[in-house]
Amino acid sequence: MDYEADGPLIGVDPAQNAIAAQTGVGASTVGTLSGLPFKSREPVRATVASDGSVWIATSLSHDLEHPQSRLLHYDPATGKLSGVNGTYLGVRVAALADDGQVADDTTAPKGSIRGSVLRRRVSHGFSYFGPIGVKMNEPGQVTGQLLLDGKTVGFGLSSTYVAGYVDLELFPRRDARATLRKAAAAHRRAVIRVTLHDGANNRRT
Repeated sequence: MDYEADGPLIGVDPAQNAIAAQTGVGASTVGTLSGLPFKSREPVRATVASDGSVWIATSLSHDLEHPQSRLLHYDPATGKLSGVNGTYLGVRVAALADDGQVADDTTAPKGSIRGSVLRRRVSHGFSYFGPIGVKMNEPGQVTGQLLLDGKTVGFGLSSTYVAGYVDLELFPRRDARATLRKAAAAHRRAVIRVTLHDGANNRRT
């Protein structure tokens, strides 16, 4: 937990699996503000930004080989929790801290795509397409949809902590794998829809 401007602590109570806050400055009890729609896993970290909003990182799984955390944003003024299915970090976060004034960011990120052909690859029995290079002008997350005849047949995402290129790989839906193989054999084309997401929830497709 971290301190709000008026003194009480706010953050995540893993025992209640909820966002919680002290009932008063120095109180030994906390009250639940909002339940979490997923199981919070340690390490759980929270920091209060200069605008009073709460940023939270919680581990995605106990997978030690591929550690990841999920980044959430909670607004105490509105009770809105965002990022539940948003930014997944490619590392497990051990600390999270406010580092200055919150920028008034309302500008969508900019980017470009390097390459236009996705090659089908197979690893450990699983097929995927890519990678394709996507450049972002700021840190954030890239998501991609693979569309065939207007229907989503694959999806992928990748996060970056600095501006620059990320490699995006797309994984086909299980029920679309045979359809994609037939489409490839017939030399048909699919469409990749790429969306850039920044830390302020601005996006560009």
